[in-house]
Amino acid sequence: MVKDTTPSWCVRRKCGLEPLLFNWFRAAVRLHNALTQSNSSTARKISQADMQLSSQFDDCWSSHILSAMNGLTQSYLFKERLLKCKPIDLGRFVVDLRERHLDYWTPYSDTHPRERNSKRSTYHQWCALPTKRALVTHSPYTLPRYMLLDLPRNVIRGMACFRLHAHTLQIDTVTWTRDTSPTCDLCNDHDVQDPFSLHPSTRGLSPKDLCFPISFRRLQQCVCFSGPGKQ
Repeated sequence: MVKDTTPSWCVRRKCGLEPLLFNWFRAAVRLHNALTQSNSSTARKISQADMQLSSQFDDCWSSHILSAMNGLTQSYLFKERLLKCKPIDLGRFVVDLRERHLDYWTPYSDTHPRERNSKRSTYHQWCALPTKRALVTHSPYTLPRYMLLDLPRNVIRGMACFRLHAHTLQIDTVTWTRDTSPTCDLCNDHDVQDPFSLHPSTRGLSPKDLCFPISFRRLQQCVCFSGPGKQ
């Protein structure tokens, strides 16, 4: 478990899962296809009646689906098929939807995490694995290798919390504690204490240098939450 302030999009990407919206939307299109191809004339009539209501009411099922399609590259084609009660190409729809969800991370690629203290930006630029191409059969997210290893649960939990920016490093502590400085309290470099500063390679150091062993001991402690919002 991690802090409840950790964005769900980051948590699901960490676990190699796509947003819950993806599963819901894909299931909704599957339901539409099933209704249009159903052997039951009653089911087809219900679907057609709901489509007709979508032009007059915003709270019917079809109206919600049409609204959710806004922003998709091929939204015009999908909406046309939906309004005509014709099946939608699920493969084409899934790829388009996955590409839209990948665009969610675009705003967090431009700003350096140290310029804006954002959990999403920090995770996306420093800790997340690169996304793969949007395909029909596979998620664009990859499960980190350490989660596949036979490691103690506390080690996996600690590493996940650190990579999700759910720790007690100074950069995180300063967001909920007054009179706290984000400056590192382990060395005299007067640098911000964040995941970037704890890695020795960022300062041209080797793991044998003095600051890294101290930082590693602090890393073991920083995943034990001492602030609000822990679970």
